[in-house]
Amino acid sequence: MKSVTGNGGYQEQEGCCYGPIPIKALLWIDLLNAVGGVASGQIVKFTGTDGYTSTVSYDQITSGGFTMYDASGNPATPTAKPTLAIVYFANGAALDSSTGSLEVGLLSSESLVLTVVYGQVIK
Repeated sequence: MKSVTGNGGYQEQEGCCYGPIPIKALLWIDLLNAVGGVASGQIVKFTGTDGYTSTVSYDQITSGGFTMYDASGNPATPTAKPTLAIVYFANGAALDSSTGSLEVGLLSSESLVLTVVYGQVIK
C-alpha cells in the first residue's frame, strides 16, 4: 500500500487542541478495498488496545464527513476533504508505546485544520 503524508492533530475531550503536525499514514479506503471494500450503509468499528471504540460510516470513509477544528478548538469547515488514515509516523518520528504504534486519524492537506484522532488502533 502507498504511504501518504499530510497534516494531523487532535482535540482531547477537554477541548485542548494539538497540532497541526506532519504525519505519514496509510489510507483506510485502500486497506478496506484490499479486503473486499465497504458499501453504502455499512460502518467500520475501530477498537483500541485501551478498549475505546469508535465507528465511522461509509459516507465518512468516502466523503470525509467529520467534525474538524481549528487550532483554538473551534469547529472549522475544511476546503479540502479530510481522509481517514492509519497513522504510523507523526512529527518526525514513529509512534511509540505511549500512544500505540498505530492510530486512526484524519489526514488533511490544510495546515490550520486539526482533526479528532480516534486513538490506538485495533487489539
